[in-house]
Amino acid sequence: MCMTPCTQCFAGSNLVCVSPTNDPYCVADSTAGAARCSSHGGVLVDNCDENCETCTTNERAWCIRADDPDFQYCAQSCEDGDIVVNAGSCAFIDHDECGTCTNDGGEWCVSTGLCMDSEATETTCPEDPVTFPCECLGGCVEGPVEDKSCVWCVFADDNLNHYTETEVDCLTEGGYAAKSCGCGLECQSAGGICCVSCEGEDICVSPGDSDRCILDDMVPIGSLGLYSAIPCLECLCADDEVYCPDALMCVEGDFCDAGSTVAQKKDCFTCEQCVLLNEYTPARFCAESFSNIGCVTNQWPSDSEACNEVFCEVTCETCVDENHVWCTDPDRGSSLCTTADACSSLGGIASSILDDCHPSCCEECADDETCECECVPICPYDQCDECIADPLCSWCGAEVTGVPGVCIPDTLAETCNETLYTEICPATGVICDIQEDCPACTEGGCDWCVADCLCSEEGACSIPGTVVTDPAECDPEIDLDAVCGGLTELEMLRDVFYPSLNGDQWSDNSLWGVGETPCAWHGVSCSGGHVITIELSDNNLSGAIPPQIACLEYLKTLDLSHNSIGGIIPPELTAMTNLKYLFLNDNQLRGPLPSFDLWTALQYAYFEENCLCGPIPDMGAMVALREIHFSSNRLSGPFPEDVLTLLPNNAGQNPLFEIRNACNHVTAPSSGFWDELSTKLLELVLEGDECTYCSAEI
Repeated sequence: MCMTPCTQCFAGSNLVCVSPTNDPYCVADSTAGAARCSSHGGVLVDNCDENCETCTTNERAWCIRADDPDFQYCAQSCEDGDIVVNAGSCAFIDHDECGTCTNDGGEWCVSTGLCMDSEATETTCPEDPVTFPCECLGGCVEGPVEDKSCVWCVFADDNLNHYTETEVDCLTEGGYAAKSCGCGLECQSAGGICCVSCEGEDICVSPGDSDRCILDDMVPIGSLGLYSAIPCLECLCADDEVYCPDALMCVEGDFCDAGSTVAQKKDCFTCEQCVLLNEYTPARFCAESFSNIGCVTNQWPSDSEACNEVFCEVTCETCVDENHVWCTDPDRGSSLCTTADACSSLGGIASSILDDCHPSCCEECADDETCECECVPICPYDQCDECIADPLCSWCGAEVTGVPGVCIPDTLAETCNETLYTEICPATGVICDIQEDCPACTEGGCDWCVADCLCSEEGACSIPGTVVTDPAECDPEIDLDAVCGGLTELEMLRDVFYPSLNGDQWSDNSLWGVGETPCAWHGVSCSGGHVITIELSDNNLSGAIPPQIACLEYLKTLDLSHNSIGGIIPPELTAMTNLKYLFLNDNQLRGPLPSFDLWTALQYAYFEENCLCGPIPDMGAMVALREIHFSSNRLSGPFPEDVLTLLPNNAGQNPLFEIRNACNHVTAPSSGFWDELSTKLLELVLEGDECTYCSAEI
């Protein structure tokens, strides 16, 4: 490196600058000289030593630039971060590849590409160096592994696989000394399983062939975490040998000299390995003794068994009480007791504390089952101020209190479609007219106006007699026994129906109230002594339809069309299961339509030209329907999609539907619904003239 001018340079009390980019040159021993040398990435030295051996013999340090190993120099001390090579190590730095370095007893530093003396304590490498030749191979190489010149040690975690100097070293680390690369890492990465054989080589097969492994007296190993059991399994291939797990040895005889003795293949697996067993390595390979220590497997129990084939706690509570994890299959609902890792590998839902063993609500219980859990919500507050006082909860609701809201866990904050309150509750007050249904309205302290299908402040309903204030009354049960109270058909018509509809003002009320039977009264006809028809169309009826109309259980035809009847359609009307013809059109009826669920016999229903409001009920039960008319009302919401299931009707006919949205605001429940519906109907009328019978102002 330094030539004769080097000696002359030092004679003048100067220094030599050596750098990776320039030949050595002489500079003054000054700040300026140091700056000049530094600008070339160089180092100032006070000697002319040209190689490692000369340098270290003169008790100096031979230095190697860490980020540029080709740049080497001799100095009293190396620059910070540079590699120091001291006396006795120079012979190793001439090796330029890992194999020759480690064969000669050196340590190969992969990042720097340098060979170091393992005994030279000042020789440094940024990472753990390669210390023996097999490590130079990197990953598993078939030849050296099969001829056992190298030991490839396999672990449950692929990232931990590496070479060890001896098989004992591998076993001590808890790994498996693979016989070949094929039945090990490569087998697993290809989705196969390793069949451990007592006859010849272990083989790698597809998962579907695992049964063949067992039939051929091989043990299928379906997880890398089970490979450390293979030496034990291979040992027990011989009838006169047992495995000594403490000494990691296979010995002749019936017992090990010290420690435990394994004499059966199912004892080769530890409890931790039993947890890893799956359908490719059946659970019956686990020792029965595991039942005493609560050992479990990650095999889902079969549909016919309460638990899996090995041993597990049978309830979530007993499982987590033993510090295990109760794992639930999200697809089948079956559960088992296992470890967190095993549950994760199964893709199950883990419960690790007692609180997790009970769902937050019993909604998942079927109607014919008894919930064993308590329905306790995570944030059980029905007032905003109580809710936000809990640091784990937030209030999700409208901008004004009194409007129904809900207290939700902060973890569900993203699901809130209203305003989310975490620190301050909304302002005091009530907004009633934004509520769209009876429960939400009444729960907020407002009045539900049945006739208008609207929510209003207290006392503001247009028809005081049709007001709901209690949420429990929004969907009352129909009790015909209470409604009818033992009334006969004659008594109902004479004493209830006639006065309710102002019979004394009818255009024709001939014979009404005369005699002991109503069958001769105007508009009434009977069969078998029972009223089956009431036809009072265009007869100047007014007032309201009484709920006792439902007491006429044999009634087939009810025609009250073209009159001035007001009020609401009584919900009890839905209980008239024999009705075939219902004509209520051209009146002044208000409020919602009754439920259609029991009208399986109804063929014709005319509701048009009234002032009915709210949604159209589900129609899936109206299997006999031929015509239905909704036009000129104030109906709204999506048309019931279940109507598609009843078309054509049970007589094989395509009904006629008339909706006419000139007054209504009925929408399609899904894209293309109207087109699909029209193909199944005799006629579908959607559009019409201007709304003349009912307006939004009524």
